[in-house]
Amino acid sequence: MVEENSTMPFHGIISRGLLNEFIKRSLNVELWHRNAHKIHEDSIGMSNDLSELLYLKNECKVLSFGQSALAARKYLEEQCKIGAMNNSSTIDIWNIKEGHTSSVWKILVIGNTNDTYILNVARDYEASKELKETSEKLQTIGRLVSDAEIAKVLEITTIKDNLLPFEVIVTRNQWIHNSFEIHCRKSRVTDTDELILVDKFLTESNNPASITSVLGRRFSEIETKKIYGHINHFLTKAATCLKVKPSLNINDGDLVWDGEKAIVVAIN
Repeated sequence: MVEENSTMPFHGIISRGLLNEFIKRSLNVELWHRNAHKIHEDSIGMSNDLSELLYLKNECKVLSFGQSALAARKYLEEQCKIGAMNNSSTIDIWNIKEGHTSSVWKILVIGNTNDTYILNVARDYEASKELKETSEKLQTIGRLVSDAEIAKVLEITTIKDNLLPFEVIVTRNQWIHNSFEIHCRKSRVTDTDELILVDKFLTESNNPASITSVLGRRFSEIETKKIYGHINHFLTKAATCLKVKPSLNINDGDLVWDGEKAIVVAIN
């Protein structure tokens, strides 16, 4: 159980399978925004809308924040059992990001051998299948394209536990040091797309789920040209080793900037 000062953290972004159910049933997204913190409670005495949401949560096998943290912890415990890490090591687990497909955890191992990497924990049953499929594609690209600038997928595994709703896919990925997400927005001055480096998302003080602006900077023309060149090179090369050409969604955080170049960390 993850608890701090009598409060429970929760996933604020809807999971892939549940999102697809919302679309299929034409449900108002406000139902999620109003009740995301309640979906792992007992449905007795709740409104019909909330009861339906809890039913769909169970059908989609959506992980709570605590279950996502458990999956990350179970992975690390298995690593200790097989001797991949020294039992005397200090291990920090930080939830740094979440999306429809996975929650993203930064792992910092401090011991005889220091290490830093990323764990992606699937958000629900459908997201688990998606995470496995896209991660396998990234592994294929990394193996067959020698100059692919991607964060390597180091391992794809399954975590099983009685407290988890199903056998959850977890991937271990390369950590890109000193990197920042690349996003695209419409320039208010030129009314054209421009790329920006995101240092931090700024939100409303009374509504932390509502992003109002971004702390960061615009990419220069030279940097922008380099980024789009990398995207085109990556997609062209990736199409030669996959049955279906992948796509990149910049505003989903699929690309990061390490100070010199763009690096692919996820694909669609």
